[in-house]
Amino acid sequence: MNESRSVTTIFRSLTHTLSVSKIGAGFGTVESSPVGIQCGGTCSASFDADSSVTLTPTAAAGSEFAGWSGACSGGGICTVVMNQAQSAIANFGVQTLLALNLDPLSMSFGDAQVGNTSDPQNAILQNIGNSDVIIGDLIVAGRDAVDFDLSNDTCSGQTIGPADSCSFDVVLAPSAAGSRSAQVEIPSNAPSSPDVLLMTGNGVESTTTSLMVDNNPLRLHQSALFTINVTGTHAAPADGEVQVSASSGESCSDAGPAQIDGPVARFSCTIAFATLGPRLITASFSASGTHNGSSSPALPLSVMVFADLSITVSDGQGTVNAGDTLTYLIEVRNAGPDTAPSTAVIVTVDPLLDNLTWSCAGVNDATCPAISGSGMIAELVTLPSNSGLDILFEGILETGASTSVLLQSEVNADDAGPNFVFDPESTNDQATDVNMVDGMFGNDFE
Repeated sequence: MNESRSVTTIFRSLTHTLSVSKIGAGFGTVESSPVGIQCGGTCSASFDADSSVTLTPTAAAGSEFAGWSGACSGGGICTVVMNQAQSAIANFGVQTLLALNLDPLSMSFGDAQVGNTSDPQNAILQNIGNSDVIIGDLIVAGRDAVDFDLSNDTCSGQTIGPADSCSFDVVLAPSAAGSRSAQVEIPSNAPSSPDVLLMTGNGVESTTTSLMVDNNPLRLHQSALFTINVTGTHAAPADGEVQVSASSGESCSDAGPAQIDGPVARFSCTIAFATLGPRLITASFSASGTHNGSSSPALPLSVMVFADLSITVSDGQGTVNAGDTLTYLIEVRNAGPDTAPSTAVIVTVDPLLDNLTWSCAGVNDATCPAISGSGMIAELVTLPSNSGLDILFEGILETGASTSVLLQSEVNADDAGPNFVFDPESTNDQATDVNMVDGMFGNDFE
C-alpha cells in the first residue's frame, strides 16, 4: 500500500421468488420442479438465482388449461429462468362438454298385427353437457326400417341448450309376419354422434280357428279324431299348437308340425271320452311366433253307448177268420256293441183280441220283464250286447171284428240321461203285421 486505494463491494441475492396466480372460471393446479410450488395451496416459493424452474399445469375434471401469461406463455409446461423475481399467471377455463342422454336406449314392441300400427313409444333426448348441441335429421335405418315410423319429432334440426331436451315417438307397422328390427340414428355435433335407439318387434297375422265335429254321437271310451283348421290372413302359421277342450274336462293337443294347405294349417288330436252325456267342444290356437291366437266357436257333442236294436214280428198267416186264435212271434234283438238299459218294448193290436196273453223267453243274457202276462205290452228291459227277447203274443179274434187285424211293435232306445243310448240303425226299430179277415168287406158286412 504505497498509496491510498478505494474498494467497492457488490452483494447479489442468492435466490429469487417465483409467484404463480390462477385466473378463469375453471379449476386446476400448478406444480413446480424443483419442488416448492403446489398451487393449490402454495403458490410462491424461492429458488436459486439463475436456476431454471419448470411449471406444470393440471386442469381439474370439467376444466381445461387455457394458457399462460406473465413470465410464461403458450399452452403447456413452462420453464422460468430465475434471474430475478418472476410471476406467472395460469388461466383455467371450463371445459366445453357436448353430451346427450337418450332414454330409452332400446324399444321392444312385442307382437304387432300385420297391416296395423302399434301404439307409439316415446324417447327423450336430453343435453347433459354445458354447451349447445346441434341435432341433425333423425334417420330410421336397419333391416326392417320400412316397418318403423317416427312421429311427433321435436329433435330433428334443433339446437338443444344445456339441460334442455327434445322427444320423438316411434310406431311399428309390420308389413310381414316374423321378427322386425331397425334403429333410429341421431346425428349431432356431440362426440357420441350418432346416438342410436334400437327397436325390435314381432309381426303377427290374425287367425281363425275352426273345429270339425261330427253331428252324430260318439261312443263312450272310443277314441274320436278331431280336425282343426287354423287359417292365416295371408299365410298359414308355420308353428304354434292347438288344444281341443271339452266342457266335461277332457282335452287333447297337437304341437305340430301342421299340414299346410295354402293359408290353412291343419292340426288333429284324439280324445276317448270317459263320461256319458252332452258337452261343448272348443279348439284354441296359440304359441305361434308369427300369428295371433284364436279360438273356434263352441260346438255341441254327445257321448253315448251304442246299441243296434231291432224288432221283427211274424204269425205265418195272411187271412184269418172270426174265432181264430192268432199267435205272433215277436223277436227283439240288440246287436250291440253296448248294453241298452231301459229299452222300451211296445206291442199293440187293433182290434183288441180276446183272451190276449203273452209269454217271454230271454236270448243269451237278456232277462224278460216277466215270464208271462196279459194284454198289450209296454215294458222297459235291459238288453246286453248280442242278446234279445222272444215273445209269443196271442189272442182270439172276436166275431164281427174289423176287416183286418193290425199288430204294431217297436223297440226304443233310452237316448236321454242317465243312460244315453244311441241306436245307429233306427230303421229296423218298428215292425207291423196285417191279417185280412176272411169274409168281411169294407162295410163290415159278410
